[in-house]
Amino acid sequence: MSPIEFLHPAWLLLLPLIGLWVGYCLRANCESPSWWPALTLRYPLLAELDSEELTTPSRRHRQLIPWLIGMGLLSSVIALSQPIRWGQPLESEQHPVPLDMMLIVSTAVTMNLQDYALEARPVSRMQMMQTFLQHFITAYPGERLGLMVLGDPPLKWLPLTSDKRLVENAVGRLKTTLGGRLSDTAAALNLAAQAFQGRTTQTRAIVLLSDAGLQVGSQAPEDAAAVLRQSDIRLYTIAIGSTDNTGTQQDPFGLLYEPVDLTLLQKLAKLGGGHMFHATNSQAMADALQRIANDFRNQRPPPEKYRRQIALYPLFIGGALLLIGAALLLPAVSTQLPMRYQP
Repeated sequence: MSPIEFLHPAWLLLLPLIGLWVGYCLRANCESPSWWPALTLRYPLLAELDSEELTTPSRRHRQLIPWLIGMGLLSSVIALSQPIRWGQPLESEQHPVPLDMMLIVSTAVTMNLQDYALEARPVSRMQMMQTFLQHFITAYPGERLGLMVLGDPPLKWLPLTSDKRLVENAVGRLKTTLGGRLSDTAAALNLAAQAFQGRTTQTRAIVLLSDAGLQVGSQAPEDAAAVLRQSDIRLYTIAIGSTDNTGTQQDPFGLLYEPVDLTLLQKLAKLGGGHMFHATNSQAMADALQRIANDFRNQRPPPEKYRRQIALYPLFIGGALLLIGAALLLPAVSTQLPMRYQP
């Protein structure tokens, strides 16, 4: 059986005072408590009788009452000190990895191109990306996620938050050309870096999902990626789309086929200290997102072990009520009616 511990042991300093009070009452023959006042009766022959026989309650009961009250006070003080007994160890749920991640999603017009298939049905790059981002967000091991739109100019679609459902809804509302028809990757990387300010103790990462097509901007994306690494922010890139440049495919709006720029995305990932993944099909995209999550999942702290606390103070409160109640009822039980005699 586990030993008993006290959460507030300072209350136990009152125990000597209770012992002193009990000793004083026994020596001073303190008046016993009673539920009703005693009746006063005139008895002329009192001087000829042993007054001990007419005293109520008896001497034995008077000595018992201070002990009952003292033990009741003792139980009350122990209850105030919060006694507990330790139960079986419990494993807590694993804490999230100390990670903040910003997703940068391209919404350029080229994301309308249908070069993927799900369940034998052609889907656009945007639809493919949204489908698998939902699974990634659900299994995300970190603390906070944010979402940015890669456009011209880029938009902060959702700031860093720990509400995964909110991020899933934000991803579902993305549309092509939401941030314009073109992409300013350098500006998007700079804006994402600003979102991490104030959380220097966290691991920080950016995942860029893009086909790297139709680039604009005054700064080279490579320069922005190099700045991220200097700021201890890791950059991953996921190439969306096929490298086929035959130009035979068109989207429903007549957009000529634009192959993904693997060279640029590979260079950005290398400068940013991360990795580049090419989502050639649905399985490759799922594997890419899984590998990114696994890179950080190993940083999860080990689960803390807790032990159940079994509170014992209700037992002592109940004991105190019974003991003090017995001390108050004892005078009424020892005699039918308390009386005081006078000659």
